[in-house]
Amino acid sequence: MIASSSTPDAGAAERPRVLLADDHAEMLALTARVLGIEYSVVGSVVDGVALLAEAERLQPDVIVLDITMPGLDGIEAARRLRRSKNSARLVFFTIHEDCDFAGAALNAGGLGYVVKARLASDLLPAIREHWPIAASSRQQFPWKKTHKRKWLTLTFMKTKLFYPI
Repeated sequence: MIASSSTPDAGAAERPRVLLADDHAEMLALTARVLGIEYSVVGSVVDGVALLAEAERLQPDVIVLDITMPGLDGIEAARRLRRSKNSARLVFFTIHEDCDFAGAALNAGGLGYVVKARLASDLLPAIREHWPIAASSRQQFPWKKTHKRKWLTLTFMKTKLFYPI
């Protein structure tokens, strides 16, 4: 299943474009509603292969992706996105609280790692830390320029960790 936004939303030109990747339709819908407050959700996919195709087609500013997906997992999809020079910023949004998964996500190019249990409280702030909303459409978005990581945001059940990069 691939869903793409075909009707521009008011103010969408001023908001970062987000592509979602998760193998659960309910989670995609919920995440899109939460992120739609500040970001323009331009599409959603349910597997890693579709993620690669849609990332190439849509050229989003941000990709929020799950780790466990059919066909191609999120970590391998992230590696391939980096190799293809896709400039989207990656935030992993997953059920996995294991530090090994977080480390693999970081090594694959992720700038944020948020567990799904923290959707309401932590996903928007994790994205905001790396991509502030521009005040007007005349400003250049900071994520369009070369971005050097200073911190990786890892959010687990009740602990928010900041790792210097």
